[in-house]
This record gives sequence, C-alpha cells and structure tokens, in this order.
Amino acid sequence: MGTETSQLFGRLIISLLQSIALRRVYQSKAKRKPTFLFIDECQNYLSATSIERILAESRKYGLHLILANQNLAQITSKKLKETILSNTSVKFVGANSPTTLQHMAKELGIKTKEFDNLKKHGFFLRAGGAAPRMFKPPAFLLRQKKKYHLKAADKKDLKKHLT
Repeated sequence: MGTETSQLFGRLIISLLQSIALRRVYQSKAKRKPTFLFIDECQNYLSATSIERILAESRKYGLHLILANQNLAQITSKKLKETILSNTSVKFVGANSPTTLQHMAKELGIKTKEFDNLKKHGFFLRAGGAAPRMFKPPAFLLRQKKKYHLKAADKKDLKKHLT
C-alpha cells in the first residue's frame, strides 16, 4: 500500500471511529465503554480541523486518543501542532532534536538542560497540571524479546467488551 493510500485509509478509519463515538450521545454514560485509539505517526493521518473536532467532542463519549510521532518538525502545519499541544493533557518526551526539546521543555514547564539528565530509554512525563516527572521503563521490559499479543479468548472478551 502506498503512502497516499495508507493516509487516506487511516483517515477513513479515524472518521468511522469518531462517527461511532458521536453516536454514543444516545447511550447513557454508564453504557459508554472507554475506547482508546492509538495513532502512531499521527501527523500523517490528522488535520487541524479533524483533530480539533475529535478532541473537543469525542472525549465526552468515551473515545480517547493516544497520538505519537518522533519530533515536532514532522508536524508541518502550525495549526495542527498548536491544536495537538494545546488540547492534550498527557505528554511523554524522550531523546529528540534540540528544537523539539526546546519547545517541549516549555510545554512541560522545565528547563531544556533537564533533558540531559535522561538515561537511555528514559523520558519525561507530564499529566494534566501535575509536575513533570522523569520516567524510565523497568529494565526487564527493555530486555524482553517476547512479543505481546492477545490470546484468542482475550480477543473474544475484548470484542464483547467493546461492542
């Protein structure tokens, strides 16, 4: 699948999930099951308009986004970058370009030089208004070669939970 086709397909899936989330308006809050959408390389699948609407409307219906990308330079639209940074509550920042680290230091409320204290595989985490914290995954996870996946029974339970 080519890049353009992949991007269009990704945008279609995001639109479908948003549509499903918005239909939850007719469900009681108790019946709305939290759903998490992970979008890696998010800059390839989002526009400022689409993400603004999703972040503003879908969250209250139980659709939560986890957006990931490598560095801020990949987000070429200034409006998209501002929309993502100003409408997300939890931010993880690890080793990166000086430009990205300088910008993200302001977002996190830390000095840029604090990134120098990060150990390999470490990152800063800031959730909501809490103070940013340095975090390093446990060593056993870093050494783990095992691939994680759901067993057939778990997939069935997850499908039942989400539908």
